[in-house]
Amino acid sequence: MSTISLGITGAAGRMGRRLIALAAEQPDTFTLTTAIEAPNSHELGKDAGTLAGINALNVAITSTLAGSPNVLIDFSAPAATRALINECVSRKSPCSSGRPA
Repeated sequence: MSTISLGITGAAGRMGRRLIALAAEQPDTFTLTTAIEAPNSHELGKDAGTLAGINALNVAITSTLAGSPNVLIDFSAPAATRALINECVSRKSPCSSGRPA
């Protein structure tokens, strides 16, 4: 059985970091492929695992939805959530948001 390709927005925040760490604890279930932050974030380019306080995952924090995650978990700002929902709809990708849009 293949793993679920996971994208996380708001990756440098408390919840984003926690989600990254939890996903890494279940490598047979999840593979983090995308970690997104705001374009002006000081965390851009850093490794998502290292930022989450775990081993490096070789997934850099970016400001765009790259690749094709099977599901996107969003803990970003409301304005970013609205844009990401539109992007997910156009890609026909599931999105779960932890913040109100």
